[in-house]
Amino acid sequence: MIDAQQATGLVLLLFLLYLVAVVSAFCFWIWMIVDCVSQEEPSAEKVVWLCVLILLPCLGAIIYMFARRIPRRRGTAKNILPPRVNSKP
Repeated sequence: MIDAQQATGLVLLLFLLYLVAVVSAFCFWIWMIVDCVSQEEPSAEKVVWLCVLILLPCLGAIIYMFARRIPRRRGTAKNILPPRVNSKP
């Protein structure tokens, strides 16, 4: 049987794992929004992707990553600009 101290420790552990998952998902979502704003060519498509990212936070970020970011990084997608490289003269 689990005593009160073990139950408290288990609840705390589960809460910390949940907190890490939520913070990670939030950071991933912000990362995908920043990627969309900075890497996508200004167009109606960019606005649509931003709406998808804002209205469907986690799911939209996952969809954006697999539909736009990974193909752009590989250079295999059509009509997608290659990643911008910040170079200072």
